[in-house]
Amino acid sequence: MIGESSVEKKLDYPVKPGNDGFIWTAMIMNIKKWFSVVALIFALTSNANAFEFPFPGKITSNDINLRAGPSTNYESLDKLQKETKVKILTQRYDWYKIALPKTTSCFINVKFLKRTHAKKGTITGNRVNLRAKPSENASIIGKINTGYIVTVIKAHPEWYEITGVDNVAFGWLHKKFVKRCAPDPEVIVAPLNTEENTIKVAAKEEIKPEPMAQGKIRAMGIFFRRKGSHKLVIDGKLKYYLKGDRKSLNRFIGYDVNIFGKVVDGKNQKIPLIEVERIEIIK
Repeated sequence: MIGESSVEKKLDYPVKPGNDGFIWTAMIMNIKKWFSVVALIFALTSNANAFEFPFPGKITSNDINLRAGPSTNYESLDKLQKETKVKILTQRYDWYKIALPKTTSCFINVKFLKRTHAKKGTITGNRVNLRAKPSENASIIGKINTGYIVTVIKAHPEWYEITGVDNVAFGWLHKKFVKRCAPDPEVIVAPLNTEENTIKVAAKEEIKPEPMAQGKIRAMGIFFRRKGSHKLVIDGKLKYYLKGDRKSLNRFIGYDVNIFGKVVDGKNQKIPLIEVERIEIIK
């Protein structure tokens, strides 16, 4: 049997007879603190390395079901083909939520759409349900507001089949059929004023600018008093901090890129900071 003196020695603080409850409470509090520290480190590491939503994706096989919800129990909205590009918005378990492709149709009740042309219509109600099938029992895949102009594909009894609602209607894909792909090859991260833009366009054919740096973009994670939101890694080493539009920079995380911009000098700043104007993926 372990005596109280042995327990006291292991805990490194004095223990008096009869305070067993205090001992166990202290031990539990220490364990909780340890788990809190581990959880914080894991969260920061995950934040720095995970892809941030939204990001572009590409279908990897033919005839992949796009569904109304994150399960095979939901209706199939469409069958997407290999190499089809999609915009991935978020994730639930093993399913990606995507913006409804422009070619994928959905359904709206006829009383909420006014035909303005043979193939066009305007929405006449607010928060009108968009459904997976022409039925009140079908899954709701989005909501649409008055004034929205849509393309009418076909008229059904009491329903219109429509497209052009990719900003307000959504579908779900199993993640095993989607892979992250490169965004557009060039994005202006820091907007240029009209005069600067005119000069650059005029000189484009005469002078081909050289990139400020080449490397791989990584997320910074959570840091205080840091002017840059991302970092540029060259040959496995941190060389620059990057400053620009966060959403645009997030799209290039993990890619080898050319960085165009200017270096900003800062006091007590060991690692230089680039104000990003343009990014190109190195193919």
